[in-house]
Amino acid sequence: MNATNDATDSLVKEDAIKSVLAQFFEQNGWETEVHKDREHGVDFQAQKDDLCWKIEVKSEYEKNEVNYNSFLYVLGQIIMRMDSPNTYYGIAFPKTEQYEKLCAKIPQEAKERIRIFIFIIDIDTPNTIEIIPWCKVPSPLKTFGVNKVTHNNE
Repeated sequence: MNATNDATDSLVKEDAIKSVLAQFFEQNGWETEVHKDREHGVDFQAQKDDLCWKIEVKSEYEKNEVNYNSFLYVLGQIIMRMDSPNTYYGIAFPKTEQYEKLCAKIPQEAKERIRIFIFIIDIDTPNTIEIIPWCKVPSPLKTFGVNKVTHNNE
């Protein structure tokens, strides 16, 4: 990270989170497509048979206001991508106290209506992914061979 205090300096870059997602999905038999920063389109996609995942990813920034705005922005981004009944939709963030608190504030009713999955990526321990499903029975997660919410990507 730069020595400046610019609000656009990120502590955990989107590309690092996308890399962990790609490794996780590929290990579970999915083909992935990752857009680099500033490329147009959904940040991360995975395809297997007739199923697809579309996941929007956000970085961690020094300033809480930037993280808050990124959180609101990513919700709008993923909603605008919801165009197929055979697609699972998610948002992904680095594991931080602020993002975890913001994710916890999404009402269950809203998660169920938009059928959204939340991926919390812990880059430091190593590559641990917590998946917060929109429903009590996370049937799409069974495609990964996991029936639990937390999955270690080792």
